[in-house]
Amino acid sequence: MSLITAIVHFTAKAGQRDTIVGGLSEAIQGTINKPDCYKAELLVDQDSDTAFAMVQHWTNSDAHRAYVDEIMQNPMMLQMMDLMEHPPKTSYFDLKAAGGGIWGGPGHLEISSNDTKATAAFLTDVFDWCFTEMMKDYDGFWAPGALMGGLRPKMDEEPAPQTVPYLIVDDLDARLERVSAAGGPHGDSRCRSILLVPRTWRADHGGVGERAEGIGRPPAPSESPEPGNSFAP
Repeated sequence: MSLITAIVHFTAKAGQRDTIVGGLSEAIQGTINKPDCYKAELLVDQDSDTAFAMVQHWTNSDAHRAYVDEIMQNPMMLQMMDLMEHPPKTSYFDLKAAGGGIWGGPGHLEISSNDTKATAAFLTDVFDWCFTEMMKDYDGFWAPGALMGGLRPKMDEEPAPQTVPYLIVDDLDARLERVSAAGGPHGDSRCRSILLVPRTWRADHGGVGERAEGIGRPPAPSESPEPGNSFAP
């Protein structure tokens, strides 16, 4: 299962956008509390004082339509509709590629497993993650809070299944200097506790043409964890 993105475009009557946005801001928590909604964002247009949009990630478009039907029975929503120039317009999108993130924060999470089907089933059943096949032997996933990543079989050179966060950095070389100054080794292909990637790195094509650096001390043979299934029961 993969998430769909619903983008709802609004146009307020002159002078009414702040009032509508204020009301929707208070109601957004109720939106993300819906079991089929993973994330919701309210955006205002920089070039227009009447235009704004709601971007929502749902398990399917039918769930979003059912939610819209529900909230349209809310008296507060009916009052806000009177402040709009015309009814909102909704478009639905399927995600085909993703990248980006906050500098210093995780933009991707790489998980390897001896049994990818069992791992995906576990994370879906327990934590409501959504998985979709991106390519052969590689599944993309989306977790609540919009964390994205990939699940693949463990490679022969890996001592055991592992989970590696990819941190997005503004200046790769400058950050590596700070890693060294703090005593963190990097550069060894086995240094995969964390992977630093530039902001132009794209998970959807495997970072082709982009430099990335692993940081962290590679485990000694005696410290290598026993083989198992990463994130699996």
